[in-house]
Amino acid sequence: MKKNGTILVGVSLIVVVIIIFYTNGKVKTNPQAIKGYDSLMLYDFENDSPQNPTDLIIKNNSIIKYLFGDEVIEQEIEKIIVLERNLFAQDLIDINSETVQIQNVSDQVNLNKENEVKISDIEVYPPEYPEQNNNSICIVRTKHYMTKGGNVYRTYTLIKENNMNWKIYNWADSSKDFPTVEALKK
Repeated sequence: MKKNGTILVGVSLIVVVIIIFYTNGKVKTNPQAIKGYDSLMLYDFENDSPQNPTDLIIKNNSIIKYLFGDEVIEQEIEKIIVLERNLFAQDLIDINSETVQIQNVSDQVNLNKENEVKISDIEVYPPEYPEQNNNSICIVRTKHYMTKGGNVYRTYTLIKENNMNWKIYNWADSSKDFPTVEALKK
């Protein structure tokens, strides 16, 4: 009986060594199982930047929803803003100081928490490409569903920076819903 136990321990050790060798000692995690702040921090925009306008806005809105969905804590804001700035065009970065952006977002997060306002969901509409821009500029609209005070309608202008990656050039918010396709035809 003692011999069988020794063999079992020996075989178990060999299996563990083989697993460690083949996985290089790294534990693989399922990125979909990671949520919130940790999920955002897994974004690698240098090696895996969004390839199309919709993906870019979805990534940006996951950051916005985390910031203004009542999950963020003050200590996370700076790292999240630094992350979000990877999605911005250089022209936007140049006119938008990181320090000022962090302070503005922090102030808005605190105000929203005081007033119990948060984003409950975000809807992303299909991109629109103005006719004469060589597909290097597009407009993407989003609808932020707010828990209080009415929804926010945001229009993003995106540019294809250096003919490579889509980046956020600017955005504008409105409290008015976007016109429907039928209204635009009139």
